[in-house]
Amino acid sequence: VTGSDLTEQRNAARQAKICERQLLVERERMRREYVAKMVHDLRSPLNAIVGFGSLLQYEANSKLSSDENDMLGQMVQSAKDLAHQISESLTLARIEAAQIQVKLQQLQLNELLNYVTRAMTPLAKQKNLSIHCDVKPLQVTADAQLISQVLTNLVANAIKFTMNGQIGIEASAIDECYYCIAVSDTGNGMTPEEVNTIFDPFTRLQRHENAVEGQGL
Repeated sequence: VTGSDLTEQRNAARQAKICERQLLVERERMRREYVAKMVHDLRSPLNAIVGFGSLLQYEANSKLSSDENDMLGQMVQSAKDLAHQISESLTLARIEAAQIQVKLQQLQLNELLNYVTRAMTPLAKQKNLSIHCDVKPLQVTADAQLISQVLTNLVANAIKFTMNGQIGIEASAIDECYYCIAVSDTGNGMTPEEVNTIFDPFTRLQRHENAVEGQGL
């Protein structure tokens, strides 16, 4: 009788843990859906701000003073920065929901890396940094848009956390199926402990909390 009672208690405890885990999973799913919907709904009014602000820049440029043009430019740029953060949040939500669609195609990896380099050069020049891309012709099968987004994020992150020096982009073939793309910088780097947290969403290093803006995505 005692053995039967213990078995029932253990089964009940095990079932309670399973229910608790299921409840936590469901709450996390609902939280992610809510955040994704909220972020998505923010895009429409923000797109209007960017659109009308850009139109105002074009139409009223000669009628505004230098200071007014600067303030308008800062407003439009801030709206664009916020739109970028919203786009990144939506991408994260799609990744977590396994809704990212991969469109594979043949592409020249060196051309893609050179394009990213040219696109990010103005941002680097604002901090007096240089970008060097050392890539030989490489044909690969990949999703050009997703690879471009990953590389843009990596290079932008390298620029953000580098105060002096340069950003390097390299690519090489490991074998006939695998390729390695490396983005390096002359920033302060990270400790082994910090490296273990870099893929945790919304996680930022404490020493950068006040010095560098960002959401940790």
